[in-house]
Amino acid sequence: MASLQNAVGSGPNSGAPRPSPPAHPSQSSCDDENQDLAALPMPPTDLVVRLLKYARAKSLNFFDECPALDTTAMINYCQRVFFATEPYSIAIFILVNAGLISMLQVLDAGARAELQISLSDLARYQTELSENVEVAVQKLPLLLTQNADNITAIFLAVGHRTSW
Repeated sequence: MASLQNAVGSGPNSGAPRPSPPAHPSQSSCDDENQDLAALPMPPTDLVVRLLKYARAKSLNFFDECPALDTTAMINYCQRVFFATEPYSIAIFILVNAGLISMLQVLDAGARAELQISLSDLARYQTELSENVEVAVQKLPLLLTQNADNITAIFLAVGHRTSW
């Protein structure tokens, strides 16, 4: 968690440039039965870090429809996928992808310029993330453990599915 939080700017050297980590975690990051999720395309890590920094700096809450998912929670979830040190679940993958969709959908022209995201890249990332959510939802087991991550992931997936 410290690596992404430092990259997002919670440390004393938050303005210092840092090398970009790989664009997406290795396939060993997913649960054994979900290795194919790690191979799906994701936005570049540096873009995700810029987006999270922007959200933190502007004190924005992109998740009005889901108060359990705020910027701090999103940073933690993104770290678990983009900087994976242990396997993550399908629910975490859905939370990250659906959360990033929510964040990208509300960016106005000024925010896109500040984050250096073109409209064509924005559209491509939203499409990739939406497709990732679709793939991950299809992999969900019929009987899920009742926990906050699973419930929030299903809630976000259904919410995004109705708006696609």
